[in-house]
Amino acid sequence: MKPAANRRERFASEDTTKTGREACPASGGILITADLRISIKLNLGPEIISTLCARRRSCQTVLKEVLDVLLASIAPILPHMAEDAWQNLPFKVEHTSVFQAGWPSTEPHPPFQAEDWAFVRSVRDDINACMEKARVEKEVGANLDAEVFIHVPDSDKLAMLKGLLHDGSMLASPRSDAFNGVDDLRFLFLVSGVTLVESADEVSKACEKYTLPVADADSKCFVGVKKAGGKKCERCWFYSDEVGTHEGLDHVCPRCANAVVAKGGLPEPEEAQ
Repeated sequence: MKPAANRRERFASEDTTKTGREACPASGGILITADLRISIKLNLGPEIISTLCARRRSCQTVLKEVLDVLLASIAPILPHMAEDAWQNLPFKVEHTSVFQAGWPSTEPHPPFQAEDWAFVRSVRDDINACMEKARVEKEVGANLDAEVFIHVPDSDKLAMLKGLLHDGSMLASPRSDAFNGVDDLRFLFLVSGVTLVESADEVSKACEKYTLPVADADSKCFVGVKKAGGKKCERCWFYSDEVGTHEGLDHVCPRCANAVVAKGGLPEPEEAQ
């Protein structure tokens, strides 16, 4: 898993705004995992309005690479579907047929910080295990109903996570020199908020009974889940104390408010007949 910021330049010249179904009409669309779709949706948010946005380019790059490999892989067993999808790709390709593209290779994609990203995935697995406890007891429903507290005993791993940590603001912009502006723990974990704390006691105090001790965690971190604070944004479904702080947009967060304003604002209400 490579940070999207380090991949975006590979696909910076094309703008692929079509959905899988629009790109491949006869095949019924290319299905991707729910986690990937949700992560991309949350990552992009309002930035989808800008074709030059780094987040948008990063997600497009991932989708393009996934689609290229998927079509080449299914071509031997689903030749008509693969070829139909290839002929309707919404971006330029080197070969006119999927059967000319050859077998996909991992050589163009060497591992990037493999140990770091394996750790991030293990933390996410622990969060999901803890989330399930809260979900069973109706404390939370969807993942975005929750916020997460994490204590990382290892200083190097803690520093790595801090480089992916937002500053609490719902605005999607670079936070510090360490933050790349793309890989955000909120989006990686699919939650409304992530807080890194100094001790396991702080996790227990914040999250009470919905915690996963270090002994039970694959990541060797102490994680906890609690109901997210603030109000729910009606546009992106994130919870935030900043929802409703934009004049004239009472039910959206500042991040979505920027998108609504950029698109011309809310439509005028129709007059009663």
